[in-house]
Order: sequence, then structure tokens, then C-alpha cells
Amino acid sequence: MLDVAKVDEALKLLASKKRYRFNAYQVAYLSGNEDVNLVYQYLLTREPYVLTRSFEVLCPNDHSTATYSKIEDIPHKWIECRYCTEEFVPDLDRIYIVFDFTPSYLNSISQEKDEKKSFHPVLI
Repeated sequence: MLDVAKVDEALKLLASKKRYRFNAYQVAYLSGNEDVNLVYQYLLTREPYVLTRSFEVLCPNDHSTATYSKIEDIPHKWIECRYCTEEFVPDLDRIYIVFDFTPSYLNSISQEKDEKKSFHPVLI
């Protein structure tokens, strides 16, 4: 069973540490959830208000060649890797799905962090 609270805490941690471009495996690990597929499905529910999803095409040498916001935008023709300059046709089995935070979510985490810093409990 997916522990949504722990996933949300892992997302807050990533956002507060200014970590961008992460995947469901990383969130599953940070949140202690073993079922990566359930974590991925939950992350999809956090679009478009908390997360944005993108698709990175990997070349045959495992370089992230290009990023697309929709899988339909990935070309079905020869492209060149910007790192190793090898030409290849993107393979759907070599697509890396990554997430990033929306600016509004990052802003809310930043405000929350600032509020915690300015809060000073009164001791009686």
C-alpha cells in the first residue's frame, strides 16, 4: 500500500533542497515505498499543480540527448546526440521519464520554509 504522506514529504524534501529532474525510483526510495509503479501513478496525479513531467531520449551510449514535454513530440527520425554526436532513431524503450516542480509549488515550499524560520515560540 502506498504511503502518500511519505511521498509528499519526499517531494517537499526534494523541493527544499532545490533538486530538479527526478524520477519515480528516487521518490520511492526517499519515501520508503517499494512499489515504484504506485509512486509513479501517484506522481501523475500531482500534475500540473505540483509537478511537470517530461520525456528524455537516451542515445545508445546512455546520454540524455533531448527533452520533450509530450511523448508524441519525440521524432521518429534520425537525430544526433549532443554529447557523443552519434546518430540514432529514438527508441521508446530508451525514454527516461522525469519530473520537475512547478514554479508555484517551489514558491509555496519557499514561503513555508521562511515562515518556519521566522516563527519563534514564546516560552512561559
